[in-house]
Amino acid sequence: MSLASVLLIALGLSMDAFSASVTTGAMRCRPGLRDAFLAAGYFGLFQAAMPFAGYLLSSGFSRYFEKYTGIIGFVILLVIGIKMIFESFRETGKEEQKQDHGTLLVLAVATSVDAFAVGIAFAAVQLSDMVSYVLCIGAVTFFMSFCGVFIGSRFSKLFTRADIAGGVILIFIGIKMLLN
Repeated sequence: MSLASVLLIALGLSMDAFSASVTTGAMRCRPGLRDAFLAAGYFGLFQAAMPFAGYLLSSGFSRYFEKYTGIIGFVILLVIGIKMIFESFRETGKEEQKQDHGTLLVLAVATSVDAFAVGIAFAAVQLSDMVSYVLCIGAVTFFMSFCGVFIGSRFSKLFTRADIAGGVILIFIGIKMLLN
């Protein structure tokens, strides 16, 4: 597989994480480097780990799991999105939401479920240098997510209720995962 192909796959896989990072940045008034590194670390790690896991577990069980990746991602993102929307009405007067590890972990898992299926596909074509591929996917996702936090912060200034927009964005990402 060529480097260009791997980079395109990495870019495609990183789009959900980028969108979630934009949402994460929109929830913060002024995200700092720590916030960006934290989000990028979670998203980059899981986008790299999931294809590797799919590659390693490409036995009979993973074929059954592959059918449900869209549904799993949809349910997780739907629940988080709805929770964000409801909390936006309940917590009026708050200036920014804290970025917690639990939320980032769930978002990272939800946005990387499709990467598991990519790992299964990598195993099917018997790629030889899987470690390089997953490192590339993780690095691209890290970079996209890092930038997404700051883009989301700028975007949030356009809306007074960025948490509602963030919840809606996560629900749409979930719908996209369900339809693919």
